[in-house]
Amino acid sequence: MRIARRLLFTAVLALVVAPLLLLGRASAATDSCTPSGTTYGTDNLTVSVPSTGTYTIWTRMQIPDSANNAVLLKIDSTSCYNVGGSSSLPTGSWQWVNYNDGSSSNAISLSLTAGSHTFQFVGTYAGVEVDRVLAVPGISCTPTGTGDNCTTVMPPSTPSGVTAAATSSNSVTISWTASTDTGGPGLGGYYIYRGGTQVGTASAAATSYVDNTVSPATLYSYTLKAYDTLSNLSAASSAAMVTTPNSAQAPTVSLTALPNNTKLTGSAYSVSASATPASGNTVSQVQLLMGATVVQTFTTAPYTFSLNTLSYRDGSYTLTVKATDNHGNVGTAVSTVLITNGDFNNDNKVSISDLSILAANWNKQSGATYSQGDLNGDGKVTIGDLSILANSWNATW
Repeated sequence: MRIARRLLFTAVLALVVAPLLLLGRASAATDSCTPSGTTYGTDNLTVSVPSTGTYTIWTRMQIPDSANNAVLLKIDSTSCYNVGGSSSLPTGSWQWVNYNDGSSSNAISLSLTAGSHTFQFVGTYAGVEVDRVLAVPGISCTPTGTGDNCTTVMPPSTPSGVTAAATSSNSVTISWTASTDTGGPGLGGYYIYRGGTQVGTASAAATSYVDNTVSPATLYSYTLKAYDTLSNLSAASSAAMVTTPNSAQAPTVSLTALPNNTKLTGSAYSVSASATPASGNTVSQVQLLMGATVVQTFTTAPYTFSLNTLSYRDGSYTLTVKATDNHGNVGTAVSTVLITNGDFNNDNKVSISDLSILAANWNKQSGATYSQGDLNGDGKVTIGDLSILANSWNATW
């Protein structure tokens, strides 16, 4: 008896055996996978399984009559199947059978690891022929004809909606719409390519990937390919382009409605600022400084500071808003302010002596200076200046 073999490895694993005529009487296999009666030919095949998974075993067989209707299949000498065994199986024609012991609900399905496996067919019934076996991994496919419909599986669909966004100068997030693997063995995951070179993989459930291996101020192009559990690849997606920001670019900072030489009087004064980071960066903190002294710090917007002018003696000060981003880049906005609390005689306190100076110039309607009692800068010494002095009364520095 001549046995010819060939193995087909396309999208599924296919074993092909030239017609094997097994002649003799009906006999069932024992639990030890050893036939209890006469055997009518054997054939051993070494099968290389491309990937670990669950496989359904289909055997194309032809039986001579309803009594001689099965063939014994041993896999790795550990799994034993009485393929067929149903008296209703058509005779005299090739039929694909995937069940054990005559029950169509008892499908032959088992887990196979990647690597070599031994398949052995043993003839236990007379006149039974086998010419092809398919090990179909995890897909719903019923072979027809020679079974080629189950040996060609479409690859996953091409990932769509691919976008790339720089979340910092050293990080890009790639997002996409999930692929499908209709009729295939199941979606395995995604390969992520940057400039045509694979830089990462993502699971089948993922729809985003973070690339932390990029450099600042650089243009990048990303594409994806989906793969199934048998490593069939989809076509490459459309490219998504992104330019990472320059990590050395500082945040943009501004002071709201605080021009140079603004007179600050009284006690609490509200100072508002804005801070906008460079694209892809984030603002870590914003500080208000009076001179070199930090007045207040915020880590989240809004940045509205409270400045107590009574904490500072009269004079000109540099008011600075300092914003720091997540890369340590610093942006500033600066304004000169004038503190005018009413210490006209510069003795570091507001007292009766300062009131006397204001009183001496009371009701001066033009040309008045600060040292003469003009606290609000309108060139006059009037009730407005007296109110400011009263608010600062007894302040000391």
